Amino acid sequence: MRSFITPRPKELLSRDMRIVILLMAVILVAIASAYAFFTINSYRDRSATARLKQEQAVLHLEAKTLEAELRHLKHLLSVTEEVHTANAVLQESIKNMFDLIPDRIVLSRAAFQNRMLVMEGVTPNKEVYAFKLEAPLRAMFDRTHTRFTDIENGWYRFSVTCYIAPREQP
Repeated sequence: MRSFITPRPKELLSRDMRIVILLMAVILVAIASAYAFFTINSYRDRSATARLKQEQAVLHLEAKTLEAELRHLKHLLSVTEEVHTANAVLQESIKNMFDLIPDRIVLSRAAFQNRMLVMEGVTPNKEVYAFKLEAPLRAMFDRTHTRFTDIENGWYRFSVTCYIAPREQP
């Protein structure tokens, strides 16, 4: 048997097969590129997330530190206001105390320490002291103690110690 047509040489891959293989290669390259792209972006996102979590932890710690400092400053402010108020009251009390001293009594020393007032001075007689100074002092303080000593000119040197009892806090 003989053939009337001359045989054509056969190609290992036909033209259609080459196109299919080329398309498969392009698809594989596209898939590999997409995989690499998403892997790199995923790594970047994870590292960015870790960095942001670290920054968040630092900021949270700074916020707690600032809150503690704010509480401390508020406490200092309240203490300062209390001291300022106490100083104003003390200043007014001292002014009022010096206003109480009559003209005939001369003070040589006045000291206020730890809920205790110590005054020294001279008075023409004990009655002037008792009526003009001792009565107001007894009204302001819980306890008073007075000592008199004679002076050569007939006047009396006095030393008075007045105490304020500590108040119980509720």
